Amino acid sequence: MVKQFLRRIFSSRGLEEEAAAVNEPVDAMVEDVKIEKQDAMEWQRPGADEPAPVGQTAPDWPLDSPLTLIINRDKIEKHNYKEAIQLVADVFQNIEQGLRRSGRVRLSLDAHLVDEMDEFLGRRLGKYIEQLEQQTYDLTAFIDWEDDETVSIYEHFVLPSQSEKQDDFFRSRLILIYDTCGALEWDYQPVARRFAQALGFVLPQQYFVDFEVWLGSLDKAEEDQAANKTLSEKPENVETAAQEPDFTHMIPFQISREEVENEDINKFERFFNAMTAEEMERKKGKIVFSFYGFAGEVDDLVNNRSVNSWASLLIEKYPHIFYFLNDEYVPMTSFLTSLVVTANIEGEEIHYNEEELAELSSFIGSALQRVAELTGEDGEQLVREFESKLHAKF
Repeated sequence: MVKQFLRRIFSSRGLEEEAAAVNEPVDAMVEDVKIEKQDAMEWQRPGADEPAPVGQTAPDWPLDSPLTLIINRDKIEKHNYKEAIQLVADVFQNIEQGLRRSGRVRLSLDAHLVDEMDEFLGRRLGKYIEQLEQQTYDLTAFIDWEDDETVSIYEHFVLPSQSEKQDDFFRSRLILIYDTCGALEWDYQPVARRFAQALGFVLPQQYFVDFEVWLGSLDKAEEDQAANKTLSEKPENVETAAQEPDFTHMIPFQISREEVENEDINKFERFFNAMTAEEMERKKGKIVFSFYGFAGEVDDLVNNRSVNSWASLLIEKYPHIFYFLNDEYVPMTSFLTSLVVTANIEGEEIHYNEEELAELSSFIGSALQRVAELTGEDGEQLVREFESKLHAKF
């Protein structure tokens, strides 16, 4: 399935592109659940006194007021998502810090855009909002589904009018909601129900049962695909360390802008300082980390001085981190390398400063050799694996 922490790094890839690789082989295994449209007089939105699905332990909510994202024609035409990306990142961080219990992000149209609205512009507006959901990733879960203007905009311009497209539409949005809620340790079902109910639909409990079965099918398909790839690519006469059954599982780290600016690597210190030699091989190839609180694309992170300094400190203290990076879904090795070596991203290709790369490779190679001494692996093989991942495409 689409992983929330991966999306936050590579948000521009879009939901359809990432899901396409796994949807096709499992769709035949999943029984579609139809969503029933309610009569407009039969449903009511949750009242203001209804308990929030999360945040019950926090005593105060100083930032729990609604936030409005105004959409104008200039943003649509220039595909400008930076304001939305920053707003959603701030909301995510505020929720984690206990300053906010829900997103309450509202959509509003600029007055000039309303005056100019026609069918063609309406379609462009709908596509823009869909891109906002993909670029920010967490927006769908954070939208204020009790705000009339927001619901009206979303229903009129984003929700497909054709009933045959609505099942796939809801499923794609539930993936976004599910992953965001998972990252914040929320129960995703109340959020999903608010989303559907605002648009006049009912999600029965069986829908969630089948949805989770579908997600499990995606995970199983990915595991089988990864296992088959590993077997097919295994070189002859080369012994590899036995992997535990859950070798595709990941250990995610989410790094805030505040941690970056303070050069705070405490999360990794706790991870490495508590690790025994026996645990190293079990945790090989499992780390994926991402940044939040930053606007823009991957190359904006690559060229951010604060991020560069933070990553340099991390690698200087823990050069053996490359042994633990997971490159199965996202090229984490080349991503982390690009944060400490001068790099230029052109499309999906990455080009490093060769002199800096050679210096880093020597440093990391020595660290991997030391890891091999502890795990009993072939040090030269670890170095070759590291070098083979350096130019993975983004």
